Amino acid sequence: MRLGISSPLTHADPAEWARRHKSLGLEVINFPLNCESDPALIDAYANEAAANGLAIAEVGVWKNAMAVDQEEREKALRFAIGQLELADRLGAACCVNILGSKGPRWDGAYKENFSRETWKQGVAMIREVIDAVRPSNTYFTIESMPWMYPTGPDEYLQLLEEVDRDRFAVHLDLFNWITSPQRYFYNEEFADECFEKLGKYVKSCHLKNVRLEEDYTLQLKETDPEGGGVSIPHLVRRAESYDSAMPFIIEHLDSDKAYLDSIAYVKSITGKVCRGTQVPDLHPDDYRAGYHGSGFPSAVQPAGNAAGSVRQAASWNHRRLAVQSADRALCPDERRDLGIYRYELYPLFRGNEPDRP
Repeated sequence: MRLGISSPLTHADPAEWARRHKSLGLEVINFPLNCESDPALIDAYANEAAANGLAIAEVGVWKNAMAVDQEEREKALRFAIGQLELADRLGAACCVNILGSKGPRWDGAYKENFSRETWKQGVAMIREVIDAVRPSNTYFTIESMPWMYPTGPDEYLQLLEEVDRDRFAVHLDLFNWITSPQRYFYNEEFADECFEKLGKYVKSCHLKNVRLEEDYTLQLKETDPEGGGVSIPHLVRRAESYDSAMPFIIEHLDSDKAYLDSIAYVKSITGKVCRGTQVPDLHPDDYRAGYHGSGFPSAVQPAGNAAGSVRQAASWNHRRLAVQSADRALCPDERRDLGIYRYELYPLFRGNEPDRP
């Protein structure tokens, strides 16, 4: 993974902006200017990013190119085209927008967001933006959102098919798709599904978290990376299995300090994500039970290879831990052979786990 943040942080000039990001160990940035900015200033920021080894992950649009009001819609569409042109000129990983809403708030939740007419209009809008620019150095993407199309990986696959443009790709904000208790509690399995279906198309990811509130009725609250229940290490591993340099952008924090704290936290929990190695990834309950470090059950220790650790698991509970540990080291065929294709297997654990040994 390559870590970045959506904030430009406090800075006086392009040189300080780039140095600050580099000094934090960040490798990717969201471009802080737009297509209407002074061209000389755009060049200055782009040059400083390149000089400091900072790749441009995203050029954002963040306007409603599906607005009901014609003037707002046309203005947003022109801006989207301008942002895609800028992203192509900069060689950004992607230009990103949301599909758009059918109400007063540009990114709001409305019944009309889910009409067939809205879907067809969205397909036409994406084609218009891409065809106007015909990019060769970047991709146009739609961020996954909780209350507008696409609402899951299958809808995104359908959108890719219907848009039918080589330069249309995926921006994955998994957290925006955590919209049910099932997706929340089985977020690792949902991440598996998203990357197995969309992984080869994903150009950038957002990073934050989601917390299920213990109150009626269902309330899922966006949080900073540390404050929620989605497994960030698992998400990063799945992304890295498709692109070892996948951009992850921390977003939606309200101060420089909050971003610095989140950078430190994400580094601390993903430092164990070593490409090509086997690292146990246990539920917090497993750590509380002492199943970590030298206390990891002997039945789950790799026996020459990941598959062996699963075969030698002495109990159902140990097998579950072995599945978690070995999953990332096995290819899909090996997982299926062992019966540990996690998205299919995990529901078997519901209500059927014995007490811990």
